[in-house]
Amino acid sequence: MISILTIGVVSYNYWIRTKSVFANNAVFDLKTSYLAKAGINYAFFLLQNDQEPSDNLNEDWARIEPFTLGGGKVRVKITDESGKININRFKENRTILCRLFDVLELESGKIDAIADWIDADNIPLPDGAENEYYISLKHPYFCKNAPLDTIGELIMIKGMDRKILDDEEKGLINFLNSLRAYCLPIIQRQCYIILRLKGTFD
Repeated sequence: MISILTIGVVSYNYWIRTKSVFANNAVFDLKTSYLAKAGINYAFFLLQNDQEPSDNLNEDWARIEPFTLGGGKVRVKITDESGKININRFKENRTILCRLFDVLELESGKIDAIADWIDADNIPLPDGAENEYYISLKHPYFCKNAPLDTIGELIMIKGMDRKILDDEEKGLINFLNSLRAYCLPIIQRQCYIILRLKGTFD
């Protein structure tokens, strides 16, 4: 009887702790969601009230300090995408891309792989890759053979990884954009601006 009672108490305690963890996670997710929404709304407010004829890094949107809200901290970063290299205009920007890859100490062969991902044909460049390579992977998919919709697509290209894309100082996301011809201003001219949000709780 004592053994059975002990097992029952231990099981009940485990169930209670599990429920508590789930509840805490749900609350945390809800709080971080509202922190992100607050950051986005604040960023939109700054952009809507930006009356300068041209963008520069001395404006309010470029110098947002982290702020505390509801027991959490929000860090908002707005980046002017128009100052970056457009990866979808690959042919005219290839020389600049080669220089960028040299500075970042990235293999030049990755440039051929990017070109093959964007161009419309299925003929691989010397260091590139087309459908034959991508469908041979463990989790196969087709080469896009079209312009990128987002810079995040680079992760799907041969030779790319998360560090190359997202590194805080040398990540390609800091230097490239994927703006398309159909990109229209959402808020004044701010089609060329993206937001990066980070919310944390003490």
